[in-house]
This record gives sequence, structure tokens and C-alpha cells, in this order.
Amino acid sequence: MSINVTLKRILNLPGRHDRKVELCFRGFTYKTRILQCENVAIFNEDFRWPHYGKDITEEVLHVSVYNCSRIFTDRLLGQMVISLQYVLTSGSLLLREPLTDINHSPTDIYVELDIRFQPVEGAPGRWKDLDFVTDEDNQSALVIRNEGVDDTDRSPKSARPNLLERDARRLGRSLLRMGNEDEDEEDEDDEDLVDLEVSDV
Repeated sequence: MSINVTLKRILNLPGRHDRKVELCFRGFTYKTRILQCENVAIFNEDFRWPHYGKDITEEVLHVSVYNCSRIFTDRLLGQMVISLQYVLTSGSLLLREPLTDINHSPTDIYVELDIRFQPVEGAPGRWKDLDFVTDEDNQSALVIRNEGVDDTDRSPKSARPNLLERDARRLGRSLLRMGNEDEDEEDEDDEDLVDLEVSDV
């Protein structure tokens, strides 16, 4: 998942200066290119923060606008703190809000932003407690059925001989044959088993 922000423009800037904007999310800061302008700065720049881990419903995005100077330190014109809770529910947020100064008073400078939340592709969503409730009396839920076999053809285990056990015994005897005499005896036993199987069928 990711947070995508498009910084469109800044309005009502004072004077003519070099401007730049810093956008910070979870301590990672992006900086725009320095743009020389008068009262309107058109940036149209895209920024993306890949997001992994905890829920971001209580997270915020910090936006700060500066006048740049080659000699002196950059001067902060205003800042804005944006809650991302609404972005998670709606998927996107088109915002035009005033900046606040150092004293947290609103200024005449407005910022236009487009914020989008991109969830993980194929995300399962939130689990609910009822999703894990099962019916313990339903034993068929634990049995994997073969659709090619009809349950009506099944007969009780005691009603017919276990053919798998007979095959296993027959295979074991064939591996343990030591001589011709043993082979003759085994062949007789095998014939008896074949007669039993035919009669059972």
C-alpha cells in the first residue's frame, strides 16, 4: 500500500521569491524543486510514500512552505497538518486549505493537494470475530469428499472385506517367498483369497 500526494499549487504568496515545499510523513521528507514565482506557485509534483505495517488512521501528513535564500536560512511562510483518517475511508482527498503560521493562526496562503491512498492489491480487509465461528456439530466440514464417488454406493465397512488389506498381505507374502515350496503354498492361499473375493462380490 502507499500514500500518493500531488502538490498542485500554492496561492496568495507574498512578494517575489524562490519557493519550496516540504512534505513529511512518518519522518521521511520530500522536497519540491525550488520555484521562482510571485503570488502563485504551480508545482504539479507527485510524491509517494510506500506504507507497510501498522494502521495509519491516526497518522498525519505535514506540509511546510518556505521562501528560499542563497545567503540566509530559509524562511517558513506557513505549515499545515493533514489527518489521513478520511483518506483511508474515501480513497482520495482533494484539499484546498490555508496554511498556519508559527502561532497556529491561519494565513492567507492556500495550498491545493490531491491525496490518494492505494491499498495492497487483493487485500483481504479487516477480519471480524464471527468469521472464525464454526459449527462443531457439523462433522462433514472436516471431511473432504470425492465428488466422483456417490455416497449411496458406499456400504458399511463390516459388510464387505477390506480389499486394501488383502492386497497388502498378498504383496508382503510375495516379497518373503524363499523357495518353490513356499511359493506353492502361497499360490494356494492366493487362490483361496481370490475365491473369497469372488464370492463376496
